[in-house]
Order: sequence, then structure tokens, then C-alpha cells
Amino acid sequence: MGKIPIQKLKNTVIILLSVYLAISLSGCLILNSGTDSAGNSEFFEGHRELTIHENESEGLTAHSYPEIEYVSYDYLPKKSDVIIIGTMKEFLPSKWNTADVKRPHDSIEDFESNDVIYTDVVITVNEYLKNQLDEDEVIVRILTGTVDNDVSTADYEASFQPGENVLLYLVEDDWKYTKDIGPKHYFVLGSMQGKLTLKDDGTAVGPHGNISLSTLVEMIPD
Repeated sequence: MGKIPIQKLKNTVIILLSVYLAISLSGCLILNSGTDSAGNSEFFEGHRELTIHENESEGLTAHSYPEIEYVSYDYLPKKSDVIIIGTMKEFLPSKWNTADVKRPHDSIEDFESNDVIYTDVVITVNEYLKNQLDEDEVIVRILTGTVDNDVSTADYEASFQPGENVLLYLVEDDWKYTKDIGPKHYFVLGSMQGKLTLKDDGTAVGPHGNISLSTLVEMIPD
């Protein structure tokens, strides 16, 4: 894969890409997949930032703007490998997706779209709703995090808080740049769209608004 095209503006490096690594993440993001897969053809623009500190500089920031397809609550249970209700336990240390888990390049100009920081999130499973596993905990991988002074953020990625009760639609990681790194793990299907926060009154809160947990459970195929 070639170098990312960049244009330096003072201390900021702007990367103008219609898709970033998103086209390579099967299930994590849904891009240009057509109406058959997600049930509609509407998209929203995401924003990813990668800030690299070179020596004593203020840091250089790379921006990308992937288009992410909206996925429906009807689509999510059909395409998920595993669906769970669980509680967010802890974040594991963020790492680069390299053999030595260190930054792959010294200069941001040398970074490629497959160079990413990831963070593994440990979820205590309270209930399996689809494809029960033997594990009491599952690891969910998000492609954001901080390693030393390097920071990766993405406004479309699922976010978690310790102690948060969640409903998660998960898919196995089959992206070649992360699937064989670290422990067995999953991506959230549709990024933040496949993660809902559960409230005490039975409401599930997600990016598309509130819906009852019982309604979501009824949508899961037998």
C-alpha cells in the first residue's frame, strides 16, 4: 500500500481521503455496500485524527473523513456474529498494530492507512443474545487510543465508560492488519451504531435515538 497523500499546513497535516482504513474493515464500518446489506443507502461523514509528536515539536495531525453507512436496528442482529448484554470492565493499554507495538514510523509523512492505534476494551458478559460463547468476558477492539504522546481519535467509533451497561452487536475481526494481533477480539458492527447504553428503565440509548431493550431483543433471529 502506498504512502498517504498529505499537504502540510503549519503544524497540521491534512489528509483528504473519501475513505481511510474503513474500506478494509469488514463489519467495523459499512461503506458503499449498497441497499441490500444495510437496508438503505444513507451515509454520514466521520472524522478521524492521528496526532504524532516528532521530537520536541507541537505535533502533526493527520485528518481523514470516511463515509459511513447508516445501519438499522433490523440489520444489526442479522449481520452480527455475536450479540451480548454486558458491563464495561476496563481498558487495556493502547498499542500500535506493529509487531513490537511501537510507532511504525518517525515521521508522519511515512504513515500509511493501515498504521493504526487500537485499544482493547474488556466487557463482562451478563447475557448472550446470539451465538453464546464459553467466555465470561469478551474483548472489543476500537481503533482509537493514546500511545505515549501519539493520539488517535474517531468520532464514529464506539466509546465506553467503566461500569457502563451495554448491548453490543459484534463481528469477528478479519482485517489483516489487526486480526492476528493480541487476544481473540471483536469489532462493533457499524462502529458506534452497534453499541447501545442500557438504562435502568429498560431503555437502550444509541446514536439513532432511544429504543426499548425488549424491542431490540425481539428483532434477533432465532
